[in-house]
Amino acid sequence: MPKSSAIVVAESFEALVQNPEALYKSLSPWLATRRWSGLGGHEVTGIEVLDWVTISSRPSSTVFAAMIQMFPPGAEAAPEVLYVPLQVCFGPASNGCASARSLDREFLIREGEYSTEYNDFLLKGLACSQVLQTSRGRLSLRPFRVLSPEAEVVKVEMLGGGDTTNVVVKSQAEMGSIVVKTYKKISESNPEPEMLSALSNGGFRNIPKIVGDMSYIGADRGLALTIMQELLESQGGGDEPFAKNLRDEIQYLPGRKDQGPSERLARRVGAIIASMHHVLGKSTMEGFGASAITSDVIRAWENRVDRLFRGFLGEASADSEKLGAFVSSLVAALSSGEGSICECLSLMTGMVGMKRIRTHQDLHLSQLLAVRGDDGEDDFFVVDFEGDPQRGGGGRREKECPLRDLGTMARSFSYLRYNVLGGLFLDRGYINGLELIASAELRKKGTSLAKTPPLPQTMDEFVKVSRQWEKTVRGAMIEGYLVEAERLGDHFLSVEGQIDSVTVDSVTRFWEMEKALLEARYELHHRPQYLIIPLAGFLALC
Repeated sequence: MPKSSAIVVAESFEALVQNPEALYKSLSPWLATRRWSGLGGHEVTGIEVLDWVTISSRPSSTVFAAMIQMFPPGAEAAPEVLYVPLQVCFGPASNGCASARSLDREFLIREGEYSTEYNDFLLKGLACSQVLQTSRGRLSLRPFRVLSPEAEVVKVEMLGGGDTTNVVVKSQAEMGSIVVKTYKKISESNPEPEMLSALSNGGFRNIPKIVGDMSYIGADRGLALTIMQELLESQGGGDEPFAKNLRDEIQYLPGRKDQGPSERLARRVGAIIASMHHVLGKSTMEGFGASAITSDVIRAWENRVDRLFRGFLGEASADSEKLGAFVSSLVAALSSGEGSICECLSLMTGMVGMKRIRTHQDLHLSQLLAVRGDDGEDDFFVVDFEGDPQRGGGGRREKECPLRDLGTMARSFSYLRYNVLGGLFLDRGYINGLELIASAELRKKGTSLAKTPPLPQTMDEFVKVSRQWEKTVRGAMIEGYLVEAERLGDHFLSVEGQIDSVTVDSVTRFWEMEKALLEARYELHHRPQYLIIPLAGFLALC
């Protein structure tokens, strides 16, 4: 970064190292460009340092950890509390560094999570269960296994390409590699550490083993800051084996009569979700365990989905000029789908007496890691237990119907199918593949849509095969779930000792519809080119 664009701190270097508050307050333009800030580079009206501590101090590098409050523009915008480790160092610039200068010298700054010093502090702090006093509170490190105080971090690598709302790195030490996830937004405590603790204590095997965590203890509450887990040697995301099998089935194996690889994998996914729910529903930790689904609970769910439905329609109508003719016709068709939601809700009355539990809330194929099991078979590990990212307050700790996790996973199969088909269409020269796919499927249901050309027979067959694939894997997942739940002796879905498979299917469909609405709201604001997928998915469920 040229000197002209360097961040200027109006203090001597020695003064800012002794107290970094002026440094943090000078960083608002740079911090606003970090993806985790949620500001997208927009102006910040101010920064307040709520608490800070020096993590590491060496002649060539000083690392701070601070809780700051950033004030976005606009009187209605709520300030965000963020956890921001920061490294002040010298030497050649590297990725993520910014040039800065004090009154008397030049230096570099970068996010502290990418420094070996910060990760070394975490590892050594876990080894001795360190409690570090800050200016107004303390940092508390909690190990989940015995660690050597001699362990030293030798290398730190970014994971996720920086395209994440939290900072995730691979920290490599002599003992092996661990994944360190830092929760950046801490206006409220992240539920992931307690979810992982409940699952680990309950013997759930399909999560990476926890190494430890770090919390901030302030005057009135504790906040989760960091979780550390063992690095899995995975074969990729959970979507990859399903995508490969779907491509093969579409192009080479139409009309398969035997159980395909995707069906077997889907059964395994269902069984894993059932095992996860078993542990969460039986946990004796505070806020866990099973609670009854009452008519009041169902009414609250109904109101939540109704607000979501009407809210999306209002937002889409306001942006109608940007949507294009085909998407606008999908939105118009969606507005007539309220009856289908009401129909599903009427079936939910049969759930009175069932149980609600803590769930993943945001379960989809990308929240799975594909691994090779101890028996040599394909298996999956579940990650990212932070709850529904679109919820605030205590919403990410709310107990839900267990079938909601199945509904969100089923929507993930639908997304994958559209993406695979879209790629195959693009390979054959169809640049508007998503429109053609949605049109081919929905017109058969009698949905009125903007005009698109008919598909050639080969492409129409692709759509047909993929639609059957989605139906098959969805059914296999639900069956795998029910079989495993019965084996474990769970009765979360039973009423008077009975589980009605028709009700299970219908209620899962309702949660798929809710998830499609959540997806539509997200895509409208962030990726409008993909809005076709959730809208078509919702309409297909009607």
